[in-house]
Amino acid sequence: MLRTAFVLLILAVGAWYSLRGPFQILLFYLWVAYFRPDQWLWFNFTGGLSSLIAIALVVATVATGARPRIGGALLFVLLLAHSLFSTLVSPVESYALPFWIEFAKVIVICCLILALVTTEERLRWVLVIMALSLGFEGARQGWAQLLTSPGTRNLNIWALLGDSNGVAVGMLMLVPVLVALLRTTDKPYERWTVRALLIGVVYRALSTYSRGAFLAAIGLAAHILVHARRRMIAVLATVVIVCGALVVLPSSYWNRIDTLRAPSVASAMSRLYFWGVAWRMAKDRPLVGYGHNAFKAVYADSDVLHGAYGENRSVHSAWFGMLAELGYPGLLLFLLIFGRSLFVGRHVRRLARRRPDLKTLAIYATACEAQLVVYAIGATFLPLQYNELLWHVLAIGMAIRNIADTRAREGAGTAAAESHEPRPAAVRLNIPPRAASGRPALLSAGR
Repeated sequence: MLRTAFVLLILAVGAWYSLRGPFQILLFYLWVAYFRPDQWLWFNFTGGLSSLIAIALVVATVATGARPRIGGALLFVLLLAHSLFSTLVSPVESYALPFWIEFAKVIVICCLILALVTTEERLRWVLVIMALSLGFEGARQGWAQLLTSPGTRNLNIWALLGDSNGVAVGMLMLVPVLVALLRTTDKPYERWTVRALLIGVVYRALSTYSRGAFLAAIGLAAHILVHARRRMIAVLATVVIVCGALVVLPSSYWNRIDTLRAPSVASAMSRLYFWGVAWRMAKDRPLVGYGHNAFKAVYADSDVLHGAYGENRSVHSAWFGMLAELGYPGLLLFLLIFGRSLFVGRHVRRLARRRPDLKTLAIYATACEAQLVVYAIGATFLPLQYNELLWHVLAIGMAIRNIADTRAREGAGTAAAESHEPRPAAVRLNIPPRAASGRPALLSAGR
């Protein structure tokens, strides 16, 4: 009963604030997408809520005339169009088309993020909603397990993130956002809330026993240490987390992680084989691939071992998955989008060296960069190429770049205007000419 009242209260507040404008509707949509209120209720009446909010968001955005910048939005649209063409000419078009429709909804939201997240304040609100709605459930499970059964393995599936491996990567992608929010607030209650979320989310990621997530955690820690403002504090925090993990996590966890040094031959060969299948698919259809999310459906046609590794297998890699399903053009567009958002941290940090007012924005940009570093490592072993969280992060990265560039241009324009303002004329002192005697003329005349 309390759970239902809690969810209904948030839904009511979200609906009320959505009346204020399209940006508030966007926040409401993101909360529903990440929190998934239908999973918290005993009765499901929110199944179509996300679609209704998305429609209201599109209508409100169009009505206000807000438009995304061409650059980033164009890349999203090109990838979506190429994916549609690949799906329509796919031998399993009926299988792939429903997945493409869901992906199209994600891309529409990405374009709306670019159109509506145009200020640093709005950016922070998006990050707060992401941290609270996605982090709440992850931290809840993490804390509950840490207090009641520490060290046990959590294999719960999460609709937004997938199986335990996807959950681990998703939780680690949330860590940089929480760190950024912690660094940009001085309110005690916010700092303690973020710290509690951080502990729960990190433990939720580790409790999956995911080896790919373990590698992603190492990459995340390295990124944080390199870009930490107070490196000694970052080092101490890392040491504390490692020591805590050594104490809490049992030997079974470390035995599983130890297999990274000497993976089983069957496991290593199967991954390499699936990547080889994806490569052959790309060679067969280099320009269009086999269609959106179609690897499993056409796996048997390219399986030269005829089921030795099973049937309808996953590609186990976002990069090879994109290559097999959308061909080389699709992979290239994906890499362009990924790179545009990945290097936003470097771009904004460079601007912030000349513009101290961009320091907070540089923190958010670095967090986005860290999220994509985590994804790049984790997705090498997982088929996360169409994950909704990833695409929202990519859109947020582009939005950060747009905000930074706009403020930099405005600052440059202000400086240029000031430099061209007419300077006040110099004050001329009316000093009488000197007489031949060397005294001022006025004094000479008075003698």
